Amino acid sequence: MKLFYYLISTFFIFSNFIYSQTHQVYGSFGYNFPTATAVIGSKVVNESLGLNLSTFSEGLVFQGGYLLGINNNFSLDLNINYLSGVKEEVYTSDNTNGDYFKYSNSNISISPSLNVKFSVGKFSPYTKFGVSFNFIDIKKNIKTSVRIGERQYEYKNDFTFGFVAGIGLNYDFYSNFIVFTECQLNSITFYPDEVRYTDTETNTTVTLSAKEKINTNNSNESITLVEDFPFSSIGVIIGFRIVL
Repeated sequence: MKLFYYLISTFFIFSNFIYSQTHQVYGSFGYNFPTATAVIGSKVVNESLGLNLSTFSEGLVFQGGYLLGINNNFSLDLNINYLSGVKEEVYTSDNTNGDYFKYSNSNISISPSLNVKFSVGKFSPYTKFGVSFNFIDIKKNIKTSVRIGERQYEYKNDFTFGFVAGIGLNYDFYSNFIVFTECQLNSITFYPDEVRYTDTETNTTVTLSAKEKINTNNSNESITLVEDFPFSSIGVIIGFRIVL
């Protein structure tokens, strides 16, 4: 009989804990400003060699997520982030010969984090920190006057591990509706495990693993996978939360 009372009391305590928690869903958007760049090409300007720097993490971001409030100060945040990146951004071109070097990129990340807030009236400043699992896509397209076709390099790996942190401010706008703004720091570096090399002139496709090289058309040109792509950024976000 004592065991029965114990189970019943445990059930009610556990039920009260579950239902005492708060549940929020949210959506937001903003813009990422890169904190690191990489050299992806060069050009000659006034007989001087200039470098083309890429900012892979720059662009519009769209987010959605779920916030589980453990108590008044601590919450667990599950965030899904989409970086639109750029589409066929030209970083070197020669209008005389029709040559071009261009790239496209995007990133989808899933970020679990711990959110700590402090209520001050209708305002609630907060900070968060956690990790991110990033699914990055990068493509480079190259066409030169010595070739008829185009070469495309598609860089891949399973996922890229990173870190995320942020500070923000909630405002209880109305009843169960919260408006918030956030400054978000993303620390990510993309190291591809493989690259898919496609040559439209010879109609061939080759997939290379890390550290392999390939010569193209028996020339001195070659590619190697031992390179990194910086995706670190500072994002400025605005959005809204709905308390369920």
